[in-house]
Amino acid sequence: WYGDHRDLHSLRRRQRQMCIRDRFIGVSILSRFTYLVLIPIAFFNVVLFRNKYNFRKIVALLLGFILVMFPYLLWCYRSYGSFFYTFREAQNIVRAAAPTHPWYFYLMVFPVFLGPAGLVGFVFWLFIKIKERRIRKKECLLLSWIVLPLLYLTTIPHKETRYLFVAFVPILLLSSTGLLNFLSKIKSRKFKISIILFLILSSVCFSFFYKPFTRICNHDAKAVAEDWIMNNTNKSAVIYTHDYFPYLGYYSNRTIIVAPFNKEVFFDKNSLYMKIPGYYLYFEDQEKRNPVVPSRAEIEKDPRFKLVNIFQNRKKIYIYAYNPGSKFVSTKSSVK
Repeated sequence: WYGDHRDLHSLRRRQRQMCIRDRFIGVSILSRFTYLVLIPIAFFNVVLFRNKYNFRKIVALLLGFILVMFPYLLWCYRSYGSFFYTFREAQNIVRAAAPTHPWYFYLMVFPVFLGPAGLVGFVFWLFIKIKERRIRKKECLLLSWIVLPLLYLTTIPHKETRYLFVAFVPILLLSSTGLLNFLSKIKSRKFKISIILFLILSSVCFSFFYKPFTRICNHDAKAVAEDWIMNNTNKSAVIYTHDYFPYLGYYSNRTIIVAPFNKEVFFDKNSLYMKIPGYYLYFEDQEKRNPVVPSRAEIEKDPRFKLVNIFQNRKKIYIYAYNPGSKFVSTKSSVK
């Protein structure tokens, strides 16, 4: 936005600014795949302000983005046979996570995300826009930056307040604009200071009374990690799983690899993904919670998997030794 709407000294500097800006978009996508929503927003920006773009500017935009993304996409293709495999798997992992929430979840937590000052500012901005009955192009761009991520995140069953940070910047800009416009119309200096102090105090009080979501560790994952994996595998062992991978990694101190959610990839003996011998953990209820993952009956038909233990805690956990060869070979190298 800065690169498009600020008068810079020369065309070269503007092009350099655009190239650098889109490098940051690429870096943000590699840091968190949710920022893929910035790509359609960038296209909308070009369409909305098409009179500010020419062929050279668009090339500068694409060049900065490609310079960052292409090495990763090339590595992804060489490692997994697809340029976009990790992007798809990241979405599958989030979609398979528990618990699930209703579609209106983000509307409920939106005031919490904004806080008292942000909420007041955003409401004032909406009130001003309704009263003026017009909206500027820059504000349309910022609104698209809020609406598009919300529409995408709403389709994912598992929702968390922190996912809204992808839209934090435009919300902050619109809220601050609304608050400044409102304060500029107040002539009384004392009343203006009173409102500012009230917003500061309410924000401080909100931070004390707000109770954030506490993630409770899965007891089955903790038990199997501490009692079986730690006692029966070496530190070099690889553990494949579809469920509770953060807890398994934390409590077992082993390499945890999320198994493919796509059954075709999971059972493909020539797959580039599961090519290291190790173990696969099947949690008893995972098929019911996520019908996308392979069933236990399907796994036991695959000769690459051999059941070595049934760990009983609150629920059963089936532990399979895994060898990528079509005929099972013992994996003693990863067992104490």
